[in-house]
Amino acid sequence: MPLFTKQAHELKSKFDKWCYFLKNLESLENIPQILNEPIFQKAFNTAELANLSPEQRNIYEENLIQYWGIKSALDTAVEEATDDLKIKIALKLFKRNLSDAEIAKDTGLSITQIEKLRANLHRKP
Repeated sequence: MPLFTKQAHELKSKFDKWCYFLKNLESLENIPQILNEPIFQKAFNTAELANLSPEQRNIYEENLIQYWGIKSALDTAVEEATDDLKIKIALKLFKRNLSDAEIAKDTGLSITQIEKLRANLHRKP
């Protein structure tokens, strides 16, 4: 891109920014403020990954797999804890003789879930 000669302070359009990014990518250590937008951040991160050695890439991918596994387990635990809390609240609201619709509104549980809870309560000795 030898014909593109604009400096960072001269960039006006997205096209200018992309040309600047592509021309100067090898010399950029950080994202310049003028390019501090999500699309350029993603492009910069992608370029960094492409520049990794095979060994670094393998380590990165292993860490990424571990991260997603931990995140998934944490998300599941939070969801289960949230559901348990909703059920505990619903059980307390049953005692106040609220309708299934009111309990569903207050807890975020579905009417079907409330009905199942109520049916299970009546089955227990």
